[in-house]
Amino acid sequence: MNDRHIKKGQVPVISGKDLEELEEFLLSGAGLAHAMHLDELDGFLTAIVIGPVTVVPSTWLPHVWDLTGQGGAPEFQSSKQAEQIIGLLMQMMNTIIKQLEQFPDDYHPLPDVTEYENEREKLKAANSWCRGFMLGVNLTQLSWEDLILDEHDTISLSAISIVSGLLDADVKISDEMLRSFWKSVPQSVCAIRKFWLPYREREMAKLAESGLKIAGEQIGRNDPCSCGSGKKYKACCGR
Repeated sequence: MNDRHIKKGQVPVISGKDLEELEEFLLSGAGLAHAMHLDELDGFLTAIVIGPVTVVPSTWLPHVWDLTGQGGAPEFQSSKQAEQIIGLLMQMMNTIIKQLEQFPDDYHPLPDVTEYENEREKLKAANSWCRGFMLGVNLTQLSWEDLILDEHDTISLSAISIVSGLLDADVKISDEMLRSFWKSVPQSVCAIRKFWLPYREREMAKLAESGLKIAGEQIGRNDPCSCGSGKKYKACCGR
């Protein structure tokens, strides 16, 4: 398992130890055969938090448990374990949000704050992160069209697409070029977030007016949270 830590200057909402616990669960816990790897998860959550629309946990969590889309889900040993793992996922998401809000100039995706045995392993992690990001984009693909059609800002997304390897498989790109594109990813994430901020602000204004109506679901403050934590919405994702 790789050594993961939060760089100095960033908000340590989730610790390296917590990341290792989450990684171990995803890799070998609860009978998950096709769960996301941690780097992939970091990219996936990043796309969700900087994208144009709010995506509730009940929509994105199934993809974390099972990348094949076959509905695989963890077999938690207890409600306490379920609360712990879901809590770590939400902490990971909040870490990304706070990093981008409070330290955008010092933002780094997870592979950049992880120690690897060699550069090849880091490049594999970068590839996994970018695949996760593109999965996050595809989750609400239609809502990303304004960015995709924008001649200037779509370049930021292109860099991530290239490193993900999800483009034309016949196009061979050298490791040196991939590393160069990866170096531009933090800047690309910040540019994409900036592009969508006006959209998110308008959406939040509408949500406030409609009483927290998200993606067609009316969520009451005292209703069970849709992330599956077992807590009330006001004490979990609604905080």
